[in-house]
Amino acid sequence: MNPIIHINPKYLYLKDFILNIPAQFYEMGIPIHTGRNELRLVETENVKIVIKHFKKITEINRIVYANFRKSKGRRSYEHSMQLIEKGFASPEPIAYINIIKGGILTDDYYICLYCDFRPFKELLSKPLAEAQKGLEEYAKYTYRLHKCGIFHKDYSTSNILFNDNGNNYEFSLIDDNRLLFRSYSKTRSMVTMVKRQDISVEQMGIIAGSYARAAGENEYSILNNMTRQVLIISKVFSVRRRIKKSLKAIKVKM
Repeated sequence: MNPIIHINPKYLYLKDFILNIPAQFYEMGIPIHTGRNELRLVETENVKIVIKHFKKITEINRIVYANFRKSKGRRSYEHSMQLIEKGFASPEPIAYINIIKGGILTDDYYICLYCDFRPFKELLSKPLAEAQKGLEEYAKYTYRLHKCGIFHKDYSTSNILFNDNGNNYEFSLIDDNRLLFRSYSKTRSMVTMVKRQDISVEQMGIIAGSYARAAGENEYSILNNMTRQVLIISKVFSVRRRIKKSLKAIKVKM
């Protein structure tokens, strides 16, 4: 077994706790999310910590992540650090752990501080008049990300967190292993904004208008671009569904 453990120097005082995570993960704290990955909230040394265990990794990726590509835990750590260095909020990274046996990644963990911000989907569920200010600030925030060359490939309503104090909105990104660092591109920006989000036409109008003003673009041009990307993505998903159904039918006949 070859464990790779990297700890943020700021949190070296938690080293003993971190070293015990692979052996004691399921006894630690309380689960706050289960599914493809499991997240547990733990309090130690008066610090609230989230431990993420990446569970559902394909067999081929277990080989790739052990030998050729950075693991999800390592990418989460490094990308979050980059976000913070560029002036954007993300739960502060504490450590990542990779357990490798026989050239295969068997376990992958990411450890960070707990963030008490709320998921962006809660803002989307509010009445439009109540959510408008937050949607406008979200659009400005998103433009700043894009202008800095930061694109989240899973920019979903669960991976964007927000906090509002009156009219002052703050945003934070999580699940950062899927960040893409590229030069600014209007098309890439529009795809990022709509690919993983279920937003109404009215909400899209507010977001498009605020994004356009921040970018110095025409509001109708941005809205048309966003709408076009929604239609393209919808068609792609539709084709994928038909292909999957066809493949399943072929397997049944065989």
